[in-house]
Amino acid sequence: MTALLLAAGCRANFDAQPDATPPDVASALVGCELHLRMEEPRWSDTAPDVLDACGQDDRGLAIGEVTTELDAERGRVGFFYGQGYVMVADSARLRGGRGVTVSAWVRPLAPVGTPPAGLVAKRAATGAKAAYSLFLSRNAHLSSDIDSQNDRIEVPTAVLPDRWTHLTLVYDGSAPKPKRVHTYQDGETTGQWSESSSQIPADFDAPLTIGYLPDEAAPDQYFRGRIDDVVLWSRALGDDEVAAWHAATRR
Repeated sequence: MTALLLAAGCRANFDAQPDATPPDVASALVGCELHLRMEEPRWSDTAPDVLDACGQDDRGLAIGEVTTELDAERGRVGFFYGQGYVMVADSARLRGGRGVTVSAWVRPLAPVGTPPAGLVAKRAATGAKAAYSLFLSRNAHLSSDIDSQNDRIEVPTAVLPDRWTHLTLVYDGSAPKPKRVHTYQDGETTGQWSESSSQIPADFDAPLTIGYLPDEAAPDQYFRGRIDDVVLWSRALGDDEVAAWHAATRR
């Protein structure tokens, strides 16, 4: 794998203790397929693993200019310098199917929005194969694609730089077309969106990337800032569950 490059001037406290386990998370994590808490002491070329807390034996690999650092609000978190990402190898559990929920705490650096910045994406760099993607558009609005780009979503509220925001995307293929996608910010709904696809195709086998939106035509869609508690569920969470997870992981 590509060696990890640590940017000059990094002041991460590698001796800090791991984050405490948030309360009452066990019930909220029913259907959890991936949970990257990003609390490793550091990521390096000899220790690139980003461990999964869902018990599914998946793990991420830190690639490029990424590491962890101690955040005053959230403890140890992932830090993305804008030229690196975390990659999780494809597995059938991560492909979405009839329902998927993606959640992450993010803190972009200013300025934000140029170019689009990938947050969590299961998307190939070429062709139209994208199971799902969560990213910040050029104007720093939360955006998403489900089943390629047939119905692009863009939330009208901007994600502010230099502050923590909890973002959640829920896809329910069993719901009526106008109600298949829901977005949330800090546990509260920000929209209900139409989606043509009633199921994400099972052959979308691209790896999962965090901090990067793959696109051969626009290769610089990296995130700059901090990311924490990335979770993927193989089901559609309800409003109350999204709010409960936000409350359980807020620090």
